[in-house]
Amino acid sequence: MAMVGGVDMGGGLPINQAGYEAAITPRITAKIQADLEREKMAMQQGMWQQQLAFYQDILGQRNKQAGTLGSVVGDYNKAFAEAQAANEAKYKEALGLTDQVSGQQAADIRSSYTKQRSSALQNLARSGMSGTTVGSTLQQGLGREETSALTRLSDQLLQQKLGVMQGFNYQEPNAQIPTALIQALSQNISWPSF
Repeated sequence: MAMVGGVDMGGGLPINQAGYEAAITPRITAKIQADLEREKMAMQQGMWQQQLAFYQDILGQRNKQAGTLGSVVGDYNKAFAEAQAANEAKYKEALGLTDQVSGQQAADIRSSYTKQRSSALQNLARSGMSGTTVGSTLQQGLGREETSALTRLSDQLLQQKLGVMQGFNYQEPNAQIPTALIQALSQNISWPSF
């Protein structure tokens, strides 16, 4: 039996201390190196998992931020569309009012010249001149005056409409609010460096 330092090594072969150390040292060294490699890989894997969790958290914040930005932009676009529709309705209402006023004025002009024609024809009939060329000349003159009055009214209406168009004050949402929110959100989260 082989005895090393008072310990029976078994196997029946005589081994000296130096031979034993030479035989066992490479195995112990290989086992220690393997254990160290496993611990090193476990530590690296833990660091990678921490970095992955950190980046996933950052991405989650970025996605939340992108959703918030999308919401801000969507709300602004909705408010802008509503303001545009309200502006269009007010504009059409203002132009409609000018059309109503001018329509009544045109009817008044026509009525006035119809009365003038009737009165002129009655006066001619009373004076015995209804069958003469004076009646047709008078009718033509009153027709030209009526056309001129209607043309002046049309010009006046056009000027009123242009005044409405030029003086119309369009309302829109304040673009500075969503711009400020977007800037604030974009400065809130920054990417780390490792």
